[in-house]
Amino acid sequence: MNYEKIYQDFYSKYYSKAEILIKNFLIKRHSEKRIFNNSINEVMFYLDKNFRNRFISYNNEILYQTFLESRRFYSIDVIQEVFNNEVKAEFDKINILELPANYNYSKLIKEIALIEVENDISRLLSKNYNLLDMFYKLNKFDEFEIKEYKGLYLEDTQIFIKLHSELYPESYDHSKEKNTTDVFLGKSTNERAIELFDYLIENYRENETTSVKYVNILHYLKNDTNKELYIFKISQKDYKEKIKLIANIEIKKFAKSEQYFEVERLILDSFERRFAKEIS
Repeated sequence: MNYEKIYQDFYSKYYSKAEILIKNFLIKRHSEKRIFNNSINEVMFYLDKNFRNRFISYNNEILYQTFLESRRFYSIDVIQEVFNNEVKAEFDKINILELPANYNYSKLIKEIALIEVENDISRLLSKNYNLLDMFYKLNKFDEFEIKEYKGLYLEDTQIFIKLHSELYPESYDHSKEKNTTDVFLGKSTNERAIELFDYLIENYRENETTSVKYVNILHYLKNDTNKELYIFKISQKDYKEKIKLIANIEIKKFAKSEQYFEVERLILDSFERRFAKEIS
């Protein structure tokens, strides 16, 4: 039997359902002029105290712990193999009279999927608190999502930058910065630009292996940073040689990302703010 399909189908269905219910609940609370912190705490409390009592008919902790602990035994087809072996073996030990009426193994798999939905949603509500808070403050729920952003800091995601720029537009207007000298550690502006270059090389799109990453950085440093703080003067020829030396990547065409202005510049802005904060 395809246990993994039973699990994944049920997990996906109820994760999406929970996401919609939470979204609608927050919209309702916003319309009632409630503050976000109290509203999200209501959701967290419900998930922690009431969810399992309402939706789980056979809450067997041994079976669930077996599911969690046995996943480390497999390198591929993890869900299928765990349910096919360790969890099934434990389930078969249970006296049928101890089970709820009409309860079977497929029902157990679905209930474990529900518990995982509860755990994942609760974890992400906490982890993504600042993002969810901005959806709420702006009353913009069209793109609402409860999601794991793998490989990215929350602050570097496209949706976070988009909402943050709407909520705090002054943070994205470099023209409002009035500093005319570099007051950080007494360093010259050029030195600070070089430090930002090194910082972006290390942190921006750190798993990217194409030349576009480095072209985006060059364009950003030469055109989109605050010129009162950063001056980055380098020829394309010298820059190509520099990237070849430090990254062993050859730039053949100085074409920035097609989504540079919509996405990449905002991400680079977020790294620049983090860099400035770290050295201040």
